[in-house]
Amino acid sequence: MNRKNSLALISITIIVGLVFSSEINLIKASHLTDYQGNVSRVANNVFDKTQQYNQSSIDIVSLTTNTTSSQIILSFAGEPVIDPFHGYRIIIDWNKRLRWWLIGVWPNVTWENAIAPKSNFTVCYAGGVRGFDIENCSFSEFYDSSGNLIFSESNNSIIVDGYSLVFSVNHSLVPNARLNVYDSSYNAFVFTNYNTTETTANSTTITNVIWMDSIPYSLIYEYIFHLATLDTANFGIAAVASTIGLVGVCQVVYIKRRKKKITSFLY
Repeated sequence: MNRKNSLALISITIIVGLVFSSEINLIKASHLTDYQGNVSRVANNVFDKTQQYNQSSIDIVSLTTNTTSSQIILSFAGEPVIDPFHGYRIIIDWNKRLRWWLIGVWPNVTWENAIAPKSNFTVCYAGGVRGFDIENCSFSEFYDSSGNLIFSESNNSIIVDGYSLVFSVNHSLVPNARLNVYDSSYNAFVFTNYNTTETTANSTTITNVIWMDSIPYSLIYEYIFHLATLDTANFGIAAVASTIGLVGVCQVVYIKRRKKKITSFLY
């Protein structure tokens, strides 16, 4: 291998590594930059990376609380549907961070694991989902500084108000807040889903499909399906492979040049 070919091979190796790493970074960025209008699709428990733009009944717009009216309000791009096939879940921790990493991986998700022990929290369920052995209601627990339970409440008042679901809560303990749907810094998340079946054109094959949306939007990709983690791993593999290739080429060039010098010295 002459010097010109060696330099060319080194350049190709570096370029290929950069292309792979850039592509993976772009994929990761697109997963973590989901906006209103995009509802994710899972077919037979396999995540579909293609962005979708329908199912407005679970497409989340905002989550707000109002102490004056004693309500938690979850709004959508369309009218929510309360039936066994649609699910609406809200988890809010008022004084501690949610433990995102403990909820599990789809389909084995245990949402309640996200709530730290002895923390003040409110959960809301509507449609075909349940938690804490309750459904179609809100449930709250509040503790004092010593970790003693001072208040708990279960309220089964759920109102569909236009494009919003309204849950009743205790007004004296739940603070006013507007939870930004694009920001995961709040101690809250929402998960909505619609379970259905689909058949392809000219086929009798039935596919089990789950449409889903969440606050924050990275909840689906980074925690439930761990796609961001896998992308990061692939980026590491590409970078390592490129580095090994570069080192190998440099080593070959070094050995060739050293051998050439030794041969010239001997003769």
